[in-house]
Amino acid sequence: MSVSSAGPTYLVTLQTIRTNWATLLANETAAQLVSGPKPTYSLDGENYSWDQWRDAVIARIERLNQLINAAQPYCVVSRGRTF
Repeated sequence: MSVSSAGPTYLVTLQTIRTNWATLLANETAAQLVSGPKPTYSLDGENYSWDQWRDAVIARIERLNQLINAAQPYCVVSRGRTF
């Protein structure tokens, strides 16, 4: 869906997704503050890095913020000046 055809439903969906990711990140951060950071490990050939997970979630939230800002109406104010 292009930003120009974005309606209120699209905007609400983006905001809900952002809220869900932010809540997940906050809960995970709070849990790690209580019990200590989770280790990076490898299991059956799969690598698990909580630092990379956190960085990916933060990047996703930042991208959602960009999409939300682009989908909202905005006003451009300029002042003309003649010489």
